[in-house]
Amino acid sequence: MGVVAVNRILLYASDDKLKAINGPLGWLKRLDVRLTVGPPGASVTAGLHARDLNALQVTVDRADQTIRRGLMARSPADSLTGRPPQLFTFEGPAGRLVDSGVLWFAGVGDGVGFLLVGSITNAIGTVSEHSGMLSPSADPVGTMQRFFESRTEPDRDSYVATHVWETVLSTTRQSGGLSAAPWVTGVAVYAGRIAIDPPSGPAGDAGAVSNLLIGSPLWVAQM
Repeated sequence: MGVVAVNRILLYASDDKLKAINGPLGWLKRLDVRLTVGPPGASVTAGLHARDLNALQVTVDRADQTIRRGLMARSPADSLTGRPPQLFTFEGPAGRLVDSGVLWFAGVGDGVGFLLVGSITNAIGTVSEHSGMLSPSADPVGTMQRFFESRTEPDRDSYVATHVWETVLSTTRQSGGLSAAPWVTGVAVYAGRIAIDPPSGPAGDAGAVSNLLIGSPLWVAQM
């Protein structure tokens, strides 16, 4: 499960998802898995979504405890087999990218890759835009939406998801590679899982990763 730690630095938190989890019983049925990532065209560098971080930490800790008590989130390894989970945990080094107003995280934990997409409005702190790294013609956001709606075009969408994951991972090369990247942890709403070829080129230091989990984070924290 996610790690509860006083030295956790929140990078992302979805107010809507956290509100659903911390509400009355039956929250999993109310968790909206539609992908809302706007607004497009966010400013190049901006301090986004100023919120009370102390209150937000309390909200995340409460949600983490709720998920732990209900055993509702599965580990990356457990999420690769059997019935797909509704939530999965992630923990490991990761890169981060904002492209066309969409926030992406890509990393590796327990030998499993993870690709997370969320709204830039849920980012915490200063986020820099790097538009143009992801080709609009590949429709990365539309691809993620199809994963959430279980209507993927297997070959095409798996290719695009893998490409996005490798592209976001490649941003870590500017600061020493994935081994030197920030270590992040959190919980995400599950959207899909795919088999991939071990990455090469700029993302090659991810190692022999052969599976990728796709989702949208409830929260992402740096440890």
